[in-house]
Amino acid sequence: MAIDAINGSDVFLAVETAPASGTFTQVGGLISNSTSGTNAAIDLTCKDSNSWRDLMTGEGLQSMDISAECIFLLTHYFKLLSLRI
Repeated sequence: MAIDAINGSDVFLAVETAPASGTFTQVGGLISNSTSGTNAAIDLTCKDSNSWRDLMTGEGLQSMDISAECIFLLTHYFKLLSLRI
């Protein structure tokens, strides 16, 4: 499946103006970004495992890392965003 290229000037970073309001304010433009996720099994191995690895079934440790490089429109927006992180 082919993915069309996206113009970087069309990708923006926005902050919700009030919690659960659904209204967002554009604070900057993304230059680059990356995301990665993991879903690791929980290891329950102990001395009673008879040299076999025991994993918890149906459960896992999920995590996501997100990074972005942005150009902020105004210093005020940078301060607004840094207060929310």
